[in-house]
Amino acid sequence: LDQAIAFGGGKLVETEVRAILGTIDQNTIDRVLRALAASDARDLLAAVSDAVDHGTDVEALLDELLRALHEIALAQADAALVEDEQVRAHARALGAEDVQLYYQIGVFGRRDLPYAPDPRSGVEMTLLRMLAFRPAEGQTTRMQNTSGVARPTTTKVAATTPKPQTIEARTTPAAARLVTPPPVAVTPVAAIENWNEMVVQLKIFGFVREIANNTTLESYADGALALVLDEAGGKLLSKEREAELKRALEAQLGRSIRLSIRVGNSAAPTPAKERIRVSDERQQAAVRAIQDDPNVQALQERFGARVNPNSIRPKV
Repeated sequence: LDQAIAFGGGKLVETEVRAILGTIDQNTIDRVLRALAASDARDLLAAVSDAVDHGTDVEALLDELLRALHEIALAQADAALVEDEQVRAHARALGAEDVQLYYQIGVFGRRDLPYAPDPRSGVEMTLLRMLAFRPAEGQTTRMQNTSGVARPTTTKVAATTPKPQTIEARTTPAAARLVTPPPVAVTPVAAIENWNEMVVQLKIFGFVREIANNTTLESYADGALALVLDEAGGKLLSKEREAELKRALEAQLGRSIRLSIRVGNSAAPTPAKERIRVSDERQQAAVRAIQDDPNVQALQERFGARVNPNSIRPKV
């Protein structure tokens, strides 16, 4: 809160607080959803570009989009499950098949982000894939209004099935053949050597990272990972944040896991406490280095100078 006040010049401004926390402006998610509904690739990529220009983390953007698609799917199932009128509007604009497809593509895209050249290109390709893989043209979706939310009714349209063609490999030039590369192999991690280092490597942000920074590893065996969350961070825990942490851990470990988190005290230091300890040690070392410096000691003896310890900062 102190940092947010200082950043805002003595006052709290929503846009500046969002920038500090790395949270997503809901208008950005609404814009992405409208672009998907309109099949507008240009505006879809422009929304990502504008979000990046405002300091938004693109991985967090994809996470928020998945949450929004989940709420839309709930609204399409039953209007009473969602109170947000904007969500209901998206539920009327998008087909149920599209929502399910977008969610599935988004989940797989989130999983594959570590293999993309960079997070932005990975998110952009995921969004473009949502536009490219629409339900088959042999089906049209008609929306009916029920309780203020559109429910999809699918009408099958006759489509001619083309006859299969036989293609001989020897008649196809080598340069024209499409070779599908083998999937990237991910070796599951059998043990976690250092939990603090593991947390640093996780692709998580905001409150989810804060939760991870205040946990210690209790056990990890046979795909079951148990964590102890410091009582000070217990109020941050929710099912959604636990699920997001689980996804990040699975991506890092290269395997599915069963995650359990209990609130309590642990003898081992959490990543947050370890970081504070290391920072204190570096600060003390910097203070000693200044106090033991011959030039500083000479100034103190000759001119009666004194060192202000609060002005000393260790080298980055």
